[in-house]
Amino acid sequence: MSIAKKCTFLLLLVHGLSTLASQKPMEADLKSIQNQGDSLMRAEQFDKAIACFNTVHKYALKNNDSLSIALAFNGIGSVHLYQKELDSAVHFYFKGLPYVSDQPIKIERVKILNNLAIVHTHLRQYQKAKSFFQEALPHSEGNLRLSILSNSYGVYLQLKEFHNAERTLKEAIYLADKLQNPYVKSVLYTNQADFYIRRKQWEEALNAGFKGLKLKEQIQNKDNVVVLNNIGYAYHQLGELTKALQYYQKGLHRASLQEKVQLYKNLKTLMVDRGNDHEALLYFEKYDSIKEVLQAEEFSNKIAELEQQYESAQKQQAIEALEEENNLQKQLIKQQNYIGVFVLLLSFLVAAIVYVWFKQKNTRQELQRASLQQKLLLSQLSPHFIFNALQSIQSYLFLSKTESAMEYLHGFGSLIRGVLESSDKECITLAQEIDILENYLLLQQAGSQNHLKYDIVTESISSEKIQQIRLPGMLIQPFVENAVIHGVKDIENARVLVKFAYANDYLNITVIDNGTGISESNTSAKNGLYTSMGMNIIQKRIQTFNQTHKKKLFLKIENYSRDKQYPGVRVSIEIPVLNS
Repeated sequence: MSIAKKCTFLLLLVHGLSTLASQKPMEADLKSIQNQGDSLMRAEQFDKAIACFNTVHKYALKNNDSLSIALAFNGIGSVHLYQKELDSAVHFYFKGLPYVSDQPIKIERVKILNNLAIVHTHLRQYQKAKSFFQEALPHSEGNLRLSILSNSYGVYLQLKEFHNAERTLKEAIYLADKLQNPYVKSVLYTNQADFYIRRKQWEEALNAGFKGLKLKEQIQNKDNVVVLNNIGYAYHQLGELTKALQYYQKGLHRASLQEKVQLYKNLKTLMVDRGNDHEALLYFEKYDSIKEVLQAEEFSNKIAELEQQYESAQKQQAIEALEEENNLQKQLIKQQNYIGVFVLLLSFLVAAIVYVWFKQKNTRQELQRASLQQKLLLSQLSPHFIFNALQSIQSYLFLSKTESAMEYLHGFGSLIRGVLESSDKECITLAQEIDILENYLLLQQAGSQNHLKYDIVTESISSEKIQQIRLPGMLIQPFVENAVIHGVKDIENARVLVKFAYANDYLNITVIDNGTGISESNTSAKNGLYTSMGMNIIQKRIQTFNQTHKKKLFLKIENYSRDKQYPGVRVSIEIPVLNS
């Protein structure tokens, strides 16, 4: 098991550019405004920061001050980089570059080149980042050179140029020592330990790790979890399991949730190597639990980000509406002779806009209500399956079948994760739906007493098409569950077939079994889904889908199938294809 590749690249963004020592009064004023913009940017007051940089650009342009123009463009580019608007950042950095291109190369140009390299690193355009770093490095010194070396190491690592990465990292460590910067030096030693772990040079990794740990202790930097994890992993690979356990457990005391995921994963592997299956299972459960929490947090962060984007869009719309209103007022002043007609037309236009806005708002609310209803319906499906699965896991553990329990638990976790990930989406891919069905049927097969067999068939659908076709999530699973739980419950050598076929922009799905079908006498007793609340849930989901899509979804349930191999209930579903 490999360690988490947590390599701390020192992406040291250069915010402000120093000006020449001899300044005229106007140049000094512009420098003050530039510094104010830098401070506002670091305080995340981006609109005010850009206003400062635009002021610098405006007056520098009037005075033909090329250096201040470069300063302004660099500041605006840095604001966009802070906001992760990488294309805009590159645009403004390039706009500022020609103004400091004269010889000899000025330190301001080196800083812009460094910022450009950082942006291309974020964009994963590592060859371009490498060229900018190489152009800037020969003309840099001091902390700026340390920043370039640290960032270059990360780029070389991504490009798998390991010799250059090792050489650059050693030079950065030497320079950090020369500049008496123990914090950066400790981070670089952490990166060096990670580098040697990647290269499977365990003794070198230990040496670098202990150097970094010693420095962190000297400067009382408590952020040492990655170092402890690296040391523990190196000892683990050298077979010194007791020492590895000691450093892993030290790391747990200060670890964040993200760091605990990797530590628990490594501890689980360590316990397996020590033959302690019970401890391995405990660490695996902790690892899986924290991973689920992190996924939930990530989902919440995405929601918050979407809400922020929505608020920003509303704010921009309000600004545009105000600008439009201002323009209309100016036109009214110029055209006083036509004021009556114009006011009438304007009133009509405003009324139309308000009408359309309210109509769109009501439509959005209906769609949101339908989406919420679907999520609530999804949450009601299959509670008894979860209960049965947990009973199966308990049974394995009671019988001391630890390996079987872990395999079953892994499959159960994959199924639940797939269900949870699909529950907040209107549609998922056919590949994801098949994966959910596969996990569900595997678990049912493992716990069956009637030698259950199943087939999931895709007729004339390419692998690429399977990844592209989208359909409502968890729509097929209830019918498959009904076939397993009710259709073939008392059948020896039970079989269930799920077939997918694609034709005329429709996905045709068939679910059949080799049960006895539904007769009038056993309708309510044998097939609860088709007559109880379960069927109402399915019908409501289909109704919601058909209300929000032009092409309709069709469902047909036949009590008996004419297929001799599968004479039981036949469920046919036609879903309009929703391509990704």
